[in-house]
Amino acid sequence: MKFETIILSEQKFKELSDFIFKPRSYKRESELKGYVKEINLNQDNIRKKLSEKWQEEEDWEVGYDWNPYMTVYNCGGIYSEKIFCREYVETIMKAISEAKDPSNTYYNTVSEIIVNPNGKTYGEMLEDWGEFYITEGKLYIHEVMSAENIEKLTK
Repeated sequence: MKFETIILSEQKFKELSDFIFKPRSYKRESELKGYVKEINLNQDNIRKKLSEKWQEEEDWEVGYDWNPYMTVYNCGGIYSEKIFCREYVETIMKAISEAKDPSNTYYNTVSEIIVNPNGKTYGEMLEDWGEFYITEGKLYIHEVMSAENIEKLTK
């Protein structure tokens, strides 16, 4: 699967986050219920696709929470080096492609891989492994991710 990789500066990553997390108000209860249903369907589909290749909780987890944003937003974490790869990105993109509105659907991944047996701080993990957004045909990576790890996600 082909996709575009975009490395974002701190400022640009914040701007993308602000866009994704822009609050949305619903005039009718039915609109909110439709949004929640879409979030839940996306979460279930992502879980299904990830489960076909990796172990939930050992390798990954999909977030259960949601907020009424302008975009359809889901999130999750990855916990093992074996899932930190291009196949993971492609798996999430495949799930997004099946969403009701793929062009407005975003998945945020925080890499919570601890490779130091003495543990690392959250900041050290972000510097080593990074945080990224996946959407239809695009992978947005925060600039703090190492070149080695960018390659793992894209090659």
